[in-house]
Amino acid sequence: MFLELTPSDTFFFRDAKPFTMGDQSEAGGIFPPNPTTLYGAIRSAYIAYNGGLVAFDSEEAELKKVVGTYSEKGIFKIKGIFINEIKNQDNGNKPEDKVLLPLPNDIIIKEEEKEEKKTKNNKNSKSKEDKYQRLFLGKPGFLTKKIKIKENNQEYSISLPYICEDIEDSNTHSKTKSAGGYFISQKDLNQYLLGRLNMQSLTAVSKFQFLDYEPKIGIARDFDTRGNKEGMLYRVDMMRLKSGYSLIKTQYSLLIEVEDINFNENGILKLGGESKSFRFAFNTGSIFKDKIISVENLKKELGDTKNILLYIATPALFKKGWLPGECEIQDESVFWKTSNFRLKLLTASIGKAIPVGGWDLDKKTPKPLRKAVPAGSVYFFELEKGNVSDVIDYFHTKNISDYLKEEGYGLSLVGSFNINDNN
Repeated sequence: MFLELTPSDTFFFRDAKPFTMGDQSEAGGIFPPNPTTLYGAIRSAYIAYNGGLVAFDSEEAELKKVVGTYSEKGIFKIKGIFINEIKNQDNGNKPEDKVLLPLPNDIIIKEEEKEEKKTKNNKNSKSKEDKYQRLFLGKPGFLTKKIKIKENNQEYSISLPYICEDIEDSNTHSKTKSAGGYFISQKDLNQYLLGRLNMQSLTAVSKFQFLDYEPKIGIARDFDTRGNKEGMLYRVDMMRLKSGYSLIKTQYSLLIEVEDINFNENGILKLGGESKSFRFAFNTGSIFKDKIISVENLKKELGDTKNILLYIATPALFKKGWLPGECEIQDESVFWKTSNFRLKLLTASIGKAIPVGGWDLDKKTPKPLRKAVPAGSVYFFELEKGNVSDVIDYFHTKNISDYLKEEGYGLSLVGSFNINDNN
């Protein structure tokens, strides 16, 4: 089941940076919002459409079973957050839709200058073109890096036998950009998970292609002097999802894969800064089933490979920082063990940590600020014991975050990779 959210106007999702009145004048925004923001909004909408606070504060057992109470959560879960792109063609053909997910962090973007054809009015025209490249995995012993990990107030040193590196000639004049802020279609992601993605044909989508920023500047009024209050000038970068109007009309929306919740009707919910309105439509289908490669097909395609890739589709909160809490450190190596398999961590390609906080309505205090592994991060493992099918059953389309997994953190997808593959 999933919800499709379409904004009615501009919207704003603030990041975790301070925005204290009188101290900071500008608030930064993020998109898509953190899972916690969506989790709270959907819970509130469910209460509103099922009797409101009167029913919630009463002994309505079924309502509390789904959304929980002020201090405890119910059975409702978020599984994943995606961006939906729909292209409606005026020629009557069936609309084209695709789901966008964060670009894997081991893919980098090379911005290169491209010569344009000379014209009378433009003799030396140049344009910029993005090209994509997989990072190179060095051979064991060739690039070895020791990293310190803190666990239970103890510090451990780990050694990664491989490292992701850009091996392109440093003399080239292309500008390198990270994967942050870029998205990939579910079709290309499925090929990536199977180790078949062609970098030459890949076209990633920048967030600036579907987001417009509309700065909002405001002041606080002093009603005694009828002037503005000193130090109360602020700026907020409101956002708007673009709609392209040409021969092809492109529309964007948010898709939220959910479990154990059911809306009997479509409606409107409040979300983000200033409680902006979003239209929501409930669908009994599944994004995983319709768009993401299934467990059964993945098992057939991966066969008996020993190279296991773990792609993180939503931000993840781990006990050991960037390292999942279930990983064990032994003799400077990192292992993920279960009764059915044992994986050895070879390396990881991880983006900049995302601070995740919020406000606790029950305790009326700020929630603990934690650093999350960003969506798009990739972990590379070697399967030392067990079968690939057991690994797929354990990880694929599962939320593996150590904290708040029921809110949608840590959605993981399984794939394979080739050593020294930098095509």
